[in-house]
Amino acid sequence: MAGVIFGLLIGIIFPLVSLLYCLIKKHYFKPYFLGVSAFIISQMLLRLPLLQWLSVNVMAYNMFQVTQPFLFALVLGFSAGVFEEVARYIAMKYFMRNNQNWNDGIVFGMGHGGIEAVLFLGISVLASLFSPTMMLLHGTDYFMGGIERVFAILLHVGLSILVLKGASSGQIKYLVYAIFIHGMIDSFAGSIPLLITNSFSIIVIEGLLIITSVLLFAYCIQLRKNWSVVK
Repeated sequence: MAGVIFGLLIGIIFPLVSLLYCLIKKHYFKPYFLGVSAFIISQMLLRLPLLQWLSVNVMAYNMFQVTQPFLFALVLGFSAGVFEEVARYIAMKYFMRNNQNWNDGIVFGMGHGGIEAVLFLGISVLASLFSPTMMLLHGTDYFMGGIERVFAILLHVGLSILVLKGASSGQIKYLVYAIFIHGMIDSFAGSIPLLITNSFSIIVIEGLLIITSVLLFAYCIQLRKNWSVVK
């Protein structure tokens, strides 16, 4: 039950509280909404349907997955980085002209990571409330999923600040950094189990997520000291 409660806290309650805060602090509603929209458009409406179409209609795509699993994991991971970070950049560059301060990056990341938490964790946890068996079987998974979502949200906050730095200062290199970091983290999920073929691979993957998200956010704190916006 503790796992279910923690999963609900991270997958449902946190995104809702964040949304309510942004509704009260009206200045932050636009970056939060755009963060949510950037994820939904880039992943749910573009990237995932494209990958599904390729898997059904393109034989070479499936052969590549089977014959080159490591490279396939890298390509898949970096495709997420390209789709999400470019969407982030477009939203910030062209729709956030009056919301390009450091704090706006945090709010954007909370929206982006929050909707991901709802879709990939929160909905499943809510469904378990109506199924005692599901709750019993997946309680530990929800707890671990909640921990993963905490650091995934922190990662999205860091990536959002990084991309916003590029959009607000006119330095495209920050977008490239974000694509690389995002791509590497996502590719770990598919490549590391190929290198470590036991349950320890999960610890390695989650450990790399935690280390990367914390270091990235620490770097973003340093960026705040010389934050500049080009109008």
